[in-house]
Amino acid sequence: MPTEFLNVDLDLESKKSLEPLVGELGEKVHVVYNGRSEEKTNLVALEVYEGDDEDPDSIINAFCKLIEKLSTQGRSAWESCSMRRFDIGFESGVSGHPLCVDLDPKTLKRVADLGGSIGVTIYPKKLAKKKKA
Repeated sequence: MPTEFLNVDLDLESKKSLEPLVGELGEKVHVVYNGRSEEKTNLVALEVYEGDDEDPDSIINAFCKLIEKLSTQGRSAWESCSMRRFDIGFESGVSGHPLCVDLDPKTLKRVADLGGSIGVTIYPKKLAKKKKA
């Protein structure tokens, strides 16, 4: 089975409450996790319902669109984050052709302008589960 793209999660970590941000995004996102980290900070993992679910660039842009429209209170919660990672997930394969995913330079600039980072997670075949929104 070849390596395949799974999803993009937006991972946020802050010492302050992220509830204003999560509440404002509401039904536009799926909350994968909302709780405390091992370091006793607030940790949130989100998936977005907009965008082409087969295209990481499209998903990241959908997240950026939501973040750019946040209210002052939501934006303050965003700015309080010590981690704002757009995490591109893949399931590792054992055969097939190499998988190459390109992000548009405009997307990378948009993420950078928001103070975010891009991460890549490769899940071992036996642990990966395709997430459906």
